[in-house]
Amino acid sequence: MSKRGLQATWNFHESGHGKGVPDGVGGTLKRTANDLVLRGKDITSAKSFVESIQEQESLVMQYEVAKEHIAEKTRLLASQNLKAVPGTFKLHQIRTSICGEIWYRDVSCTCVESCSEYGHNWKKAVLIVNSKHVQEKDREDSKLKGKIPEESGSKKSEEDKEAKTKYKKSCDHQEPDGYVPKGSDSSTREAFFLKTLNDLASCISVDEDSLQIFPRDISQKEFFELTPVRIGADGNCLPYTGSVFAFGDQKRAEEIRVRKIIEQTIFKDYYLDHDYLKRGTNNSYTNNALSKTYAMYSDEYIPNERLFLRKLEMVYQKEVMKITKNRSYMGIWQLFSLSSILCRPLFSVYPMLGNPNVRNELHRVILPSQNIGLETSYVMWTTTRTDINETNWVPNHFVAALKIENEISENIREPEQMADKSVGNVHLNEVHDKNI
Repeated sequence: MSKRGLQATWNFHESGHGKGVPDGVGGTLKRTANDLVLRGKDITSAKSFVESIQEQESLVMQYEVAKEHIAEKTRLLASQNLKAVPGTFKLHQIRTSICGEIWYRDVSCTCVESCSEYGHNWKKAVLIVNSKHVQEKDREDSKLKGKIPEESGSKKSEEDKEAKTKYKKSCDHQEPDGYVPKGSDSSTREAFFLKTLNDLASCISVDEDSLQIFPRDISQKEFFELTPVRIGADGNCLPYTGSVFAFGDQKRAEEIRVRKIIEQTIFKDYYLDHDYLKRGTNNSYTNNALSKTYAMYSDEYIPNERLFLRKLEMVYQKEVMKITKNRSYMGIWQLFSLSSILCRPLFSVYPMLGNPNVRNELHRVILPSQNIGLETSYVMWTTTRTDINETNWVPNHFVAALKIENEISENIREPEQMADKSVGNVHLNEVHDKNI
């Protein structure tokens, strides 16, 4: 790549953190192979797999990597004096354009290369000692020049340090002291809520990418009042969103996760009951169609597998077990449990992109098991990916859509369509004062 002036970026995500085009291509190939086996075809090796698929005149280009090729690369690596990269299990993004040298960081972000957000700093690792490619000339010619942080002690490093300190000061507000105690008078509760709103207003930022795809078929009033805000994209996005609704910040995501696990474990029958899941939507479904449909959206579901009641329960149980792990991606079942633990309706906002049938099933109101009269909160399905178009769009991220009255950039919402832009205050949906 260094000879051709190219650079590569590799992002490492948690298991189940969204699916992309390669998943669909791989699934098609595997289903084709399964059909061939069912018709009596023997596929016993990678070579026979490639040959069998090619016989079906598949448009997918396939290349066999033979044992000889692997052995050759193994010998090549063995001849090099390779150095290990420290903190391998923590890194989430790698970038390189020079042979034997990489830049890496602990977050996977699509921000600009000069981004100085806290935690987005790049680190350098030289993998091949004494490699002739790791020279100053290559570094000057590299496309990474000017885009990645310089060595420690440089002017850029000092700027990053200053930005980090500024970021921490802006968001290091005092955390509320636990829940509002039961039996507190109205003035105490009001003070707690006002503090929550002020804390949120001081650190909130608009998610511009999600704002651009916010669906217009929501009522006009809600379209202009609601704005998607930035939520952490490390796999905990839905717990972060629930924490924002309940407490005004993202600090109590772990508590939200635990309560969702408890909710879905104790009330399993609710989340597998068609009539319970249907509440809040006017769509017509056949018996148990909705619970089966939601099971098919789970990463635990095996495509083309028939969902009998026992199999449906197994998929659900695996889904609950999966979310016990930190940074595990969540879906529609977890939106239902979030609605119940917050005791408020949720609107599942799905952009007008991708498969319209999927949107028809996920763009809806979700009612809690116990509704105590709180107004509806809005959770938006969105994505952090930039390599998909409107047709093959799939979500891999959740954000909260809050009521914000401020000036939105003209290239997103036209001036003549803007509502009152003179107010710059944040209005968070009423924070629930029940000890959830």
